[in-house]
Amino acid sequence: MNSFKKLFIVSGLVVIAGLIATVIFLNEIHDSSNMIERNWLPSAIHVSHINTMTSDYRILELQHILSLEESQMIGYEEQMSRKTVLIREEMAAYEPLITTDNEKKLYAIFASKWNEYLKHSDALLQHSRKNSNSEATALSRGEAEILFNDLSNSLVELVKENKMAAQLESETAGRMFMLSMINLLLMAGMAGIFIYKTIRRLKGMFDRVVRVCTNIIAEQSFVTAESGSAK
Repeated sequence: MNSFKKLFIVSGLVVIAGLIATVIFLNEIHDSSNMIERNWLPSAIHVSHINTMTSDYRILELQHILSLEESQMIGYEEQMSRKTVLIREEMAAYEPLITTDNEKKLYAIFASKWNEYLKHSDALLQHSRKNSNSEATALSRGEAEILFNDLSNSLVELVKENKMAAQLESETAGRMFMLSMINLLLMAGMAGIFIYKTIRRLKGMFDRVVRVCTNIIAEQSFVTAESGSAK
């Protein structure tokens, strides 16, 4: 087997291997992009919404304590009720997206603390409706405040968890992209070498044909000249 055939085989194998590797790299990039788009970013958004709405609920609760008129209290209670519904909807949307063990742990802490906080909130509202503001304020600043801080911290950690996971996926996709570019450059380089060698081989074949033709013409000319001299 001559060197050209060896080069042809090696180039073919490199191109095939390169194409397979490129397909794998592109598939990894696609998977990472999907994971970021369909999981990590929506998760971070849902958790951020929950965090905002629990804070809104807390503010409405404190405004309820400060209110003296029943109409105002009813208005705040209606807003608080809507917030709890929205929070449940965000929780239901987020739960299927939970992926890591740490997410499960943090979310379980939040859900437990939130449910417990709502029980304290009900007791607080009962005092506030009677304008027993001292008792209501005491409930708000006691265990309820500790629960609220704990659940808020859990939500903040969940946001960080999802953002960090999205960043890691993005870095993975970036590495796969760089490997794809390197792979394509290697294939282009191998193809370039093969084309260069092929052109040189064709040129060599053409030069040999030209030399053979030239020699034949020269021999024919010599024979003709010899024949003429003999006559």
